[in-house]
Amino acid sequence: MRRITDILRKLAGPIQSVPAGAHVTIRPGGELWAAISLDDYHLIADPLRPTGELAFRLTERAREVRRADRSSDRGQAWHAAES
Repeated sequence: MRRITDILRKLAGPIQSVPAGAHVTIRPGGELWAAISLDDYHLIADPLRPTGELAFRLTERAREVRRADRSSDRGQAWHAAES
C-alpha cells in the first residue's frame, strides 16, 4: 500500500501553497485559476495549481457581494415605499 501512495505522490508533483500575503486580483479575464458562481457558490478550480486559499477567498468575496446586493435591494424597496 505504501508503494501506491509513493507513486501517487510522484505523479502529483511538488505541492505548493499560496503564501498568506500573496497578491491576488479578482477579476474576469487573464489566466483563470478559479471561478465561482454568485448564484449558488458553485466553484471550479484548476486542479494543477495550488488553489485552496484562492477558493476560500473567492467564496468569502462572493458572500460579500451577495450581502451587498441584498442590502441594496432592501434599500430600493424602502425608497419605493417611502415615495
